[in-house]
Amino acid sequence: MTVFKEEINVPDFLLSEIESFPPSLEESTLPYDHNRLILMLREKEIYKVCDATKKDYELLNQYDKQFGKVVSNLVKGIEMEAAFEEYLAIEKQIEQEISGNLYIYARQMALSVKSLYYYKTKRYDIATAVTIECVAMNEYLVRQGLYTLVFRCLEQNKNISRILFRSGDEEAGNALLVRLFDYMLNGGDRDLYGVIFKEPAFFERQAYIREAYAYECFRMIVEDMIRFPGKGGHQANFVPWYLQLDFEVNTTDRQILYNWIYVSRQLWENNYEHYFESLLTFLKEPVSQLYDVLKLQQAIAASKVIKASDHREKGKIIDAINTFITTKLNVPKSLLFKIIDNI
Repeated sequence: MTVFKEEINVPDFLLSEIESFPPSLEESTLPYDHNRLILMLREKEIYKVCDATKKDYELLNQYDKQFGKVVSNLVKGIEMEAAFEEYLAIEKQIEQEISGNLYIYARQMALSVKSLYYYKTKRYDIATAVTIECVAMNEYLVRQGLYTLVFRCLEQNKNISRILFRSGDEEAGNALLVRLFDYMLNGGDRDLYGVIFKEPAFFERQAYIREAYAYECFRMIVEDMIRFPGKGGHQANFVPWYLQLDFEVNTTDRQILYNWIYVSRQLWENNYEHYFESLLTFLKEPVSQLYDVLKLQQAIAASKVIKASDHREKGKIIDAINTFITTKLNVPKSLLFKIIDNI
């Protein structure tokens, strides 16, 4: 496949410039840790809404630690059935030890783990049903005053999109992601799982946390694109979720997302000259390590384009991209094998 001719010098320019690309910045673009804020606010809400004592809260933390071990084994695919038996034991413990809103809170924790088990064992219909039940329990608690669980509802929508992608229904997974990000970035209320998303009051609550969560979620989905490229890839018969997003660019983080989308759009439209120009600009801009996954995804995509071309020095360019990835980006070790597979 001829993507571009040798006389087009943009790939040569990429080769000459890539060594000078800056490493990522250690500082965050945000002045606050939104995950820490969520935990602090949630603790206050649990004490109030669940009428919890210190002992009750410690018990919830104990369940959380127990579930954490189960989740770790499920994610790694280690002794799946034994992990699920351990989950069932914790579930029984919850049934016997607590009640009321405290029980509902612990139950929604359990359901997200249960859904993961069915997802990892490829029983996608059950995983979806359990996740929807988890959303319903979270919604109930949100209406009782546990407002930070709105983010759990958003997380479960993200999880359902992942289930759809992994089950082979990429088009439905894609459409759900469009709706999810439209809500988080614009306040759109187009048919997410959870009726609270149709109520403006919940969108306005803790807007600064929601904004930061949207950025985090975007990065997580891009990481999924690296881990699970999907069957459709660049030749998918639907427009990818990120190309359907339209939002106001009024923060540094939104500008980074917008720039990543712009580069991706040039590639989608086979506008290779503008693609390489925008790619160079994107990779040369120093950004927080938090966004290295976006640069990583673009570097992998560029490698595929170069590899499919007839360029005389494509091997040298690909090597330079690999060097950039390994020396300038803060890449999670868990992604290294995927990088090797995708370049």
